[in-house]
Amino acid sequence: MSDILPFLRIGADGDLLPWSAQLAASQRFQKSLAEVEDLALNLDLLDMEFHEISL
Repeated sequence: MSDILPFLRIGADGDLLPWSAQLAASQRFQKSLAEVEDLALNLDLLDMEFHEISL
């Protein structure tokens, strides 16, 4: 799991993680998109307001 965190940080565009990077992380690390989204939220790479809208 520790390899996914740097992968997400590298894939970030500033302080936001694009959908393409989320999808790539999901596929590469065999995680669900929800798991990747939770990790990105914990790294402050997704806006919580956006997350609430997408639910």
